[in-house]
Amino acid sequence: MQLRSIVLPALIVGGFLTASSLKAQITGFGGAAEIGWTSNSAGTGPASVSGTGTIADVLNITAAENADDNSYIFKTPQPITTGGWTASFQYQFTAGSATPADGIALVLQNDPRGASALGAGGGSLGYSGGFSTTPVNGTNGIIKSEAMQLNIFTGAANGVGIGQYPNAGGAPSGGTYTAVSPVTLNSINNPVNVSLSYDGVGTLTETLTEQNNASNSFTHAFSMPSFQQVLGGGSSYLVGFTGATGGLNAAQQISNFSFTPVGTQVAPKLNIFKVGDPIAGVNAVVGAGLAANSPAAEQAANSIDSAQPSKYLNFQQAFAGIVVTPSVGRTIANELGLISANDSPERDPASYEVWGTNDSNPNDFRPDLNPTNWQNFWTLISSGSVPTFSLRGQEQDIFFNNSASYSSYMVDFPAVANPTAANSMQVADIQLSGAVPEPSAIALAAIAGLGLILIRRCGSF
Repeated sequence: MQLRSIVLPALIVGGFLTASSLKAQITGFGGAAEIGWTSNSAGTGPASVSGTGTIADVLNITAAENADDNSYIFKTPQPITTGGWTASFQYQFTAGSATPADGIALVLQNDPRGASALGAGGGSLGYSGGFSTTPVNGTNGIIKSEAMQLNIFTGAANGVGIGQYPNAGGAPSGGTYTAVSPVTLNSINNPVNVSLSYDGVGTLTETLTEQNNASNSFTHAFSMPSFQQVLGGGSSYLVGFTGATGGLNAAQQISNFSFTPVGTQVAPKLNIFKVGDPIAGVNAVVGAGLAANSPAAEQAANSIDSAQPSKYLNFQQAFAGIVVTPSVGRTIANELGLISANDSPERDPASYEVWGTNDSNPNDFRPDLNPTNWQNFWTLISSGSVPTFSLRGQEQDIFFNNSASYSSYMVDFPAVANPTAANSMQVADIQLSGAVPEPSAIALAAIAGLGLILIRRCGSF
């Protein structure tokens, strides 16, 4: 059976496959005229640029005023490439309250708002925020995204430091940003050079060095395995910065910005689960017949909304999962992506199962509706262990071999990280990726099925 990836024309950017186009794609901020960029504000005032359209441009992402909430996004999509990308910029703040706040984020995204996307202010850094199917700037976080965050607010429980979070995430409740000592981020007029390199496979390396004292340097590697999947499965994305202040402030500047894709553009992949797909929480326990036991705000649908801090929690701990009938139709799944929830690591999935079916009767394929016979209608596609999540909001990517297409899927988790301590299973995001079968293969399968029906009918005469 041949496989055909779904192509998303709106995300494909002509010319990115040429070697010459894979040099530096973005330098500077478009000058004072902001050429090539979109500025968005939901706070006191918008970002501004000082410069003439060179790499020396200075982006004033927030002013020394409370309640700034801004984003500044390059309009031209960048390609997802085999070798990842590199980026560099200089960060500093030049004025502000006695306790400066809050920080910035470099954001790569395919949010439905496009270059107009902006998250919530204050500690959300203009990036994070709640999920909505009709997102509003200043309230709802930027989804289908990755953010490299820099937080300068010492009063936050999460602390001064850096973080990497997907899908509108941020330092979770009880969590912390990664401290960057001996580099000082929250010292006025102390420029810090930031260098980032994503290898295209699973590791983002970030180095911070003080401009005036190069011996003060810090390097950290973040795990970022499901980059393409988190960005929505296409082959390109938008790049920009967000920044915010809250009840305290800082005049934050970003300068000397460059962004360079590395390697050749990859083909799009299909993210099978979409917001709005029919979904139910289940427990895949033969004979138990248990429906999901979830709080009103933590239902199964949260697991496919591509947003944090929303999550799916199921008090039926063992074999807790979801059943989804994707709106895209029959697909061939070969990748499972998971993002850990915002707290209580003992509840993280420790093992997984992916099942598929082409049955259309909910009474057949819902374990809670058919507790004794549901396995007669399902095929186990893949199972195994889930790598341990070391952070909240962390991504894990699991690949498996599969060539069969299915119209509905069940993903369940037989065990959690610490079943003795945990009172439930929880996960922020679940995504299957893969391809759709060639139309000719579907047609042949339909013809074969029709022939079998005719044979059976002829035999009954």
